[in-house]
Amino acid sequence: MRRRFARRISRRLARILPVGVPALLIRSNQLALLGNHAEAADGLEELARAADARGGPRAPRLYVEAGRARLLAGQTEAGMTLLRTGLRAFAAVGHEYRLARIGQRIVTELEQGGFQAEAGEIRALLASLGWPPAAAHGQSNAASKAQLPTHCQDCGAPVRPDELEWLDNATAACDYCGSPIRSTWRDLRSRRPAFQAFREALDVLITEDRIADRLKAGLRATDSADEYAEVDITEDTPLKCAAVLIPLIREGEDWRVLYTRRTQGVQSHKGQVSFPGGACDAGETIPEQTALREAYEEIGIHPSAVRILGRLSSLVTITGFRVTPVVGVLSWPAALRLNQEEVERVFTVPLSWLANDTNRWEFSLRGRGRGVIVFHPYEGELVWGATARMTLKFLETLAL
Repeated sequence: MRRRFARRISRRLARILPVGVPALLIRSNQLALLGNHAEAADGLEELARAADARGGPRAPRLYVEAGRARLLAGQTEAGMTLLRTGLRAFAAVGHEYRLARIGQRIVTELEQGGFQAEAGEIRALLASLGWPPAAAHGQSNAASKAQLPTHCQDCGAPVRPDELEWLDNATAACDYCGSPIRSTWRDLRSRRPAFQAFREALDVLITEDRIADRLKAGLRATDSADEYAEVDITEDTPLKCAAVLIPLIREGEDWRVLYTRRTQGVQSHKGQVSFPGGACDAGETIPEQTALREAYEEIGIHPSAVRILGRLSSLVTITGFRVTPVVGVLSWPAALRLNQEEVERVFTVPLSWLANDTNRWEFSLRGRGRGVIVFHPYEGELVWGATARMTLKFLETLAL
């Protein structure tokens, strides 16, 4: 019986599994994630028309998402045209439930974005297609399913469980590329004793002493003080000194990494996720001094509440800083005091989530010779760029 079930699932996967995910789709999703909606829309629209021409099942979704990207880029008329095309395509293939769910989301997004007239137009279109509101179809079919990743591991598209085609209780098909999206490691771990035991063993292995030892070994294995540079440098390149604190906390059974999101009022990297840190002050001779001072100034963590475990090799940023990441464990819980001019928010991410390589990817941006690392959004926050590279270096040092 188990073999018959496995064969049945394999046949279903074979029908939707793509031969290869188009590079244009991956890049378009990456551009959308980084807020470059105009270029993302160009790619998604090209893919939608190509899929439509060959009768591919992905065309409706691609048209809809291309339309959303056009709207976010300020191209309202073109965006609405693509949205109408996509919704009509969903109706043509008889996807009543998904049309209702997707249509409801589009109407809500338009209303929240101030597009009242456009929202009314989409609502009228849905009514003309004969589909009632999604509520008429009952509860989401995702309500009793397993938790999925926030983004497809193959193409990087956002995952909305209540709009997907589910293959079984733990697997759905990506609407963009057709790849199977399986339940997250955290969800499986909570359901199976073996995964729970593995996490407990992992927590035992990752101790403060082990982290400190791995950091020391990592520095000894590095030939140069600068492990990575975002720009080409020579011995004559003027670089400014900087340091950041990679704050670790132990919350219950899990290790977590603390990040900050910068305000829109800072001079550089407005609104981006970062570690507490900044430029070295006069008289500071070691990066630990800078990292601890900046952490105190930005989020109110007193230096006495940080146990320094070591440091990573320096990273040279595109802005001309040689940044040394310092790793420390915070006494937790702690009462944080945010510098309102510099820090918008503080949040933490589980180390196990960061260590899952399906939650990140690397790609190139126009005008930059080096690759850019991006983690999938975690609770709406996007870790990318130099902060993501330092995070990845820390994970590699711990052999995670």
